[in-house]
Amino acid sequence: MPHVTAATLAWPAVILAVMVLFWVPLIIAVIRGAERIGLVALLSILGLAGGVMWLAALVAAFILPRRTPPPLRGYASGPAAWRP
Repeated sequence: MPHVTAATLAWPAVILAVMVLFWVPLIIAVIRGAERIGLVALLSILGLAGGVMWLAALVAAFILPRRTPPPLRGYASGPAAWRP
């Protein structure tokens, strides 16, 4: 039986943690409903070469404005909507 050390068992956990951290900015952008999710995805992919772009993707996921839902049809909005 081969000799199994703690370091040998830790590598799968490290690889899994890196894979999860790669997706964190995109997950945050989707949950927040950011307007430019594609930008966050692009920065995250470019972050594979270096951590600076990944950090930029994380910041963008929090800073980008949220999408506003379209107004509902058939419902008036604004001052004309209120009728006593």
